[in-house]
Amino acid sequence: MEKITTLKISLTKSREKLAKVPDKDIEKIVLSVPQGQQELVRNIFKCSKVSLKGRRYTIEWIYECLLMKIKGPALYRKLRRENKLPLPSPRTLNRFIRKLRPKWGFQEKYILTS
Repeated sequence: MEKITTLKISLTKSREKLAKVPDKDIEKIVLSVPQGQQELVRNIFKCSKVSLKGRRYTIEWIYECLLMKIKGPALYRKLRRENKLPLPSPRTLNRFIRKLRPKWGFQEKYILTS
């Protein structure tokens, strides 16, 4: 039990230290990782500065999370349950999907004109 308490205190101190890091330094770190991982790293830093209920996600991250959930629902639940990644809840994803307004038929921007 003592070890758990020590780890919680250490985690709290690490979060406080991370919250003090300027955004421009975080952006330098983000730009040093591969392009495909930059959105993930941005969200990890951003979510580490707020509580679990105060998270705000970018549209790009929501899309990535939707794709992850569609491709592997069980893995998505596991990653979310174990808090391995800052993933939105299924309810948040469902709310986002309900707000999408799909268009049916031909979309003008894809029709080639001569």
